[in-house]
Amino acid sequence: KLAEKVPAFDAEISPVSFDAQDLLMHVGKEKLIDDYIPELSETIKFSAVAVPNPHLIAFVDHETLMGEELGRIASYLNNGNNPI
Repeated sequence: KLAEKVPAFDAEISPVSFDAQDLLMHVGKEKLIDDYIPELSETIKFSAVAVPNPHLIAFVDHETLMGEELGRIASYLNNGNNPI
């Protein structure tokens, strides 16, 4: 319970993995935690996690969030023709 009349729920997400073999990514590292992927961006650090499907996470400022770079990266990663 968070507050009066504010319901809270929990959910278990498992298995959680940071291992590259579970992420199906080819970035030359066993784990990717708060690090750069030069093929994607020279200014944004990424973390990758599988829960169990892969997620690429970046903490960015508002300007980056509203800009075009994240859309460019997402399009590149989701097109199915990239080496990553």
